[in-house]
Amino acid sequence: MKQSISKLLDISERSYYTWKKENRPIIEFLEKYFTESDLEEFLQTNSISRLESDNTDMEYMLIEYARFNLKLKLDLILLKPLWIDISKKFPKKIFLDVISEIRNSPKIDIEKYKSKEYLLEKFETHKPVLGGWNKKNKELVIRLIKENLSNLDCYVLIKYPEEILPESGDK
Repeated sequence: MKQSISKLLDISERSYYTWKKENRPIIEFLEKYFTESDLEEFLQTNSISRLESDNTDMEYMLIEYARFNLKLKLDLILLKPLWIDISKKFPKKIFLDVISEIRNSPKIDIEKYKSKEYLLEKFETHKPVLGGWNKKNKELVIRLIKENLSNLDCYVLIKYPEEILPESGDK
């Protein structure tokens, strides 16, 4: 097990023993929840088949839960005093514009664990037609996403925007 953990963490076996002695949580986590064969399989294939195939029901339930709750969550985020104080109009409109841009683009195939990164990238590179996307507003939107939305929330927002958000003109 020590060899697999060392390879996975890109550390020497000596460092492994040091970390173990220091009670670093990552060592305890790996030893507690994964077998030697899990780690070896991951090192060879970048996945663990027993985790990939058995979680489809749980994944479906999580996505359904997120779809159900995300609309309310976004309404609460867009009503936060910080959001309202900085700008009455532009950040919310730009937020809805970016989501609309995603909605109107061909469906993308994005991995759930990279969804937040993808959404943040869209906001980083967004060029609004009417302006209003100044540094302060951009930082606000990005901060609100980072602090309030999980990868799963972002995944659901990207995959099902028409179910989560009204058309841009409705808000």
